[in-house]
Amino acid sequence: MDAPRYHATAQGVAGDNAAIAYSVQLEVRGPNGESTQAFVIVTRDRGATWTPAPFVRTIASNLRFWGFPVWPPEAIDEIEFDDGSLRIRFRDEWVMFEPGGESMWTGRRLPGDLWTVARVRLMDYDNADKATTAPPIDVSLPAEISPPPPTVVDALASRIARSVPPRGIDHYAWLIAIPCAAPFAVWGPSWRSIAAAIAMVTAIPIVNILIARRHARRVCNGQP
Repeated sequence: MDAPRYHATAQGVAGDNAAIAYSVQLEVRGPNGESTQAFVIVTRDRGATWTPAPFVRTIASNLRFWGFPVWPPEAIDEIEFDDGSLRIRFRDEWVMFEPGGESMWTGRRLPGDLWTVARVRLMDYDNADKATTAPPIDVSLPAEISPPPPTVVDALASRIARSVPPRGIDHYAWLIAIPCAAPFAVWGPSWRSIAAAIAMVTAIPIVNILIARRHARRVCNGQP
């Protein structure tokens, strides 16, 4: 197999903590047409151990910003520690027709290793911003922090580059129609049937979120 094509785009250090963000070329484009995907590895013991930080958002964050920004990010251009929690900055570009617009975003890793996102501002290509991806950087950590082993980064980059996002249950409309129609077959056209159907339809986004979260964790942790 060919080695994955990836490069570091940002790093952050705070005391014993350090994090490095990379962007890897995907072998199969993502659901939004993205060709790259970011990933982050973190140490909290001066580099004795490095672990991935799976991009798993809270359910509330997913529902609040449904369908945007592109997640996981394609590239991260800034990373820092804020009161012990990891914070990243990234762009969501080429999406002028979606509710989020082409915007600058931040992501924050909460206790429990879940992420939440917030929009900073719209992109200003006429003045402050340029339509470009996060450039590669040379990782330069303090002497007291050991860098991540290349084999660890290579293995994670390979898994992400070759992973294929799972298809959510919304891709199987005929399967969704069966449980939604079942209450009407049992109770007929009633408020009870309508309420049951609404509950099932409401559950679909949450199930899709949980499927995506499980996939992200498995890829990062090297599970089949």
